[in-house]
Amino acid sequence: MNCKCCSGNMFPVMNNVYRCGNCMVYFRDYKVDLKEYYEKEYRDLADNDSYLSEKDMQFKRNFIDEISPYLEGTSCLDVGCGGGTILDLIDMEEKYGCDLDPRFQKENVIHCDVFDYPEDRTFDNVLAIDVLEHLLDVEGFVKKMYTLTNNRLILNLPVDREIHNRVPFDGHFWYFSPQSIEELFKDFFKLEVYMTKGRKQVSNGPSMICILGKK
Repeated sequence: MNCKCCSGNMFPVMNNVYRCGNCMVYFRDYKVDLKEYYEKEYRDLADNDSYLSEKDMQFKRNFIDEISPYLEGTSCLDVGCGGGTILDLIDMEEKYGCDLDPRFQKENVIHCDVFDYPEDRTFDNVLAIDVLEHLLDVEGFVKKMYTLTNNRLILNLPVDREIHNRVPFDGHFWYFSPQSIEELFKDFFKLEVYMTKGRKQVSNGPSMICILGKK
């Protein structure tokens, strides 16, 4: 198996789990109907983010504090935005989002797969918060982000988590390293900054914020 980030060799570390010997990304080879999973199983929530606890809201505020110095321009797209809390909190004139769950659709959030998001306009900033690890087609994601982004792409990703192959599937196909992100995006974006955050800072578990500039 070749690595989708750097084309290096991936080696099995346990049943259905592989690690790249070059960029150190982990891939968990679960077989799942993603559309069904994300529309029916992943979120059993209300039609907005009212389910978020004060702790979760503080995570989002902390995240915005971390990324605010890197935001440019006047427009923002948040892919996989849920109920749009980040969009509500972020200081931008034009704020849009998309999500697979139809219950989150509203005036500035459309119900669609990120790969189907309309390409009739671009955005100064695109956010993908805890999204990339859930996708099989990471190469297609990079190209889609390049099409939609004017300036900066900002990711939040889980890091330093337990790597396991237990069932049921928990949504994560990938566990990225900074090197793997740099390799995956190198033809379209430059990894300008990455920050690792510990537990209970911007999410329940440790995470990595990546700031990428469009080439």
